[in-house]
Amino acid sequence: MHYKSFDFVHDFSVDAREGTDYPIIEVRLLTYDGLWLRFPMLFDTGATDIVLRPRYARAFPIANKWVKVEAAGQSTPREDIPVTTSRIDVFGQITECEILLMEIPPNPLYAGLLGRKAFKAFGFGFWEFAKELHVSFQP
Repeated sequence: MHYKSFDFVHDFSVDAREGTDYPIIEVRLLTYDGLWLRFPMLFDTGATDIVLRPRYARAFPIANKWVKVEAAGQSTPREDIPVTTSRIDVFGQITECEILLMEIPPNPLYAGLLGRKAFKAFGFGFWEFAKELHVSFQP
């Protein structure tokens, strides 16, 4: 059996309204005017992209392209989703990223989704029963 060690553990956040636990990660995104803003994001292994709600669009460069998105629970793709670019800081790892500006179900705990495109710089493991996200920077 192969074993991996982890650099740190991130506890899930509790939504008191629902009694549900979510892996909420605080990330920093670089705005068009050079400021780093903090956003709580849902660590979503089912999502491919990094998604922010459109209300945050004014903080980033004007969308430079539009894409079609296959969203979970949707019978047809969502057309013309604007995409902007930024730098993202996840667990101290800073990379360039594309951000989809798309409506997602409302939840006051998070501003968007942190999909698999943000996972390239680290490894992770979930311990659902313990409500923990384990993170590693070693391959």
